[in-house]
Amino acid sequence: MKKLIYSLSAVLFVAPAMANTQGAFREVMTVERTTVVRQQPQAARPAPQPQPAVRTTAQPARVATQPQQPAPRVATQPQPARTAAQPQASEQKYILANPFFQPRAMSFSSVTDLSYRMNSFDFKTSELTGSVTKPPHTGKYTANMFALTQNLSFGITDEIAILGMARFSITDLNIDWKSPALPGDDQSINKLDLWGIGVQWKFLDNRDWIATTLASYQSLVDAADMFIAEARLGFKNDDTIIYGFARGYYINWDGHGYGLSLKSQHGDVTQFTLNSGDKRVFYYDLGVGIFAALNEDWSVDANLTYTDADWHSQVALGASVAYQPWRNAALKLYGRIALWDSADGFESRVDNWVPGGAHVSGTARLDNYSDMSVGLQLIMSF
Repeated sequence: MKKLIYSLSAVLFVAPAMANTQGAFREVMTVERTTVVRQQPQAARPAPQPQPAVRTTAQPARVATQPQQPAPRVATQPQPARTAAQPQASEQKYILANPFFQPRAMSFSSVTDLSYRMNSFDFKTSELTGSVTKPPHTGKYTANMFALTQNLSFGITDEIAILGMARFSITDLNIDWKSPALPGDDQSINKLDLWGIGVQWKFLDNRDWIATTLASYQSLVDAADMFIAEARLGFKNDDTIIYGFARGYYINWDGHGYGLSLKSQHGDVTQFTLNSGDKRVFYYDLGVGIFAALNEDWSVDANLTYTDADWHSQVALGASVAYQPWRNAALKLYGRIALWDSADGFESRVDNWVPGGAHVSGTARLDNYSDMSVGLQLIMSF
């Protein structure tokens, strides 16, 4: 069996390019600067006064002046008290944290993701074949992962984008055996462990609805090949999108089965087998969420996801808040926690190999399964 560090995040490649078009919902915000000019009304010109008749001594008779024409009235045209000037500047601001955002034609979108994930469970073994210590043995398995993930998408058209991603992770594995006769086991692994490519199509975007579909290939390095398909549908309501999604994973493991494996600094190997006979398995997610733009700079998202991951099922709550003071860049803080997981009570095969060929095997019952993650994203469009 291929040694595998099991992590749901390894098979949850959520593409950053999610559709968005001008005029739809409020993913486009128009900022206009308007100048108001005050004008004072013009005063009326006074009518000229009539000139008196002029008497001359040279002429014996009276010479009267020509009769004066009445001065015409001069009145100004009525002027409005205010006149609004035409907009001086206009620009568009796309909400990059929108779950349906995707780059327009001939433009890029980038999501740089720094995350931490913790996965753990308690276990209790049955009688172990070949063990020199008295069963049962109890312990706790913990996996801590720090990961840097880079997602990049390019818009071929306004509706179709191609996607790419890669992840480098630093993972620390630990088994804390409660028996004094068994020392604790630790292992650290640092490597590029995941990469993928894909394509996304925004096939619907009108005043009320928006929808996308996605297909991608991903490689969990030295462990599995994955083919992923996803569909999203959202209903727009003013500054809010209520959406649902479905995602399926077809996974081809390198070995016949998969599980959790830890090689300690002493050279011994402990392995929990989660599926011992199926090389090809199918996972899926079903979820609902709500996204809201609070104003031009802030937005929030919350979602509830049900996952069937072959050997166990899970219900998880996710939430995020994003800040976008710039036109082409945003920061997004997010978190996710498992509310319920069927792993509690799962019976796993457990094996232990030590240098020299000694082998101990049996079963382990899992309990207190925990899964959570937090992260910070820098989202850019250019």
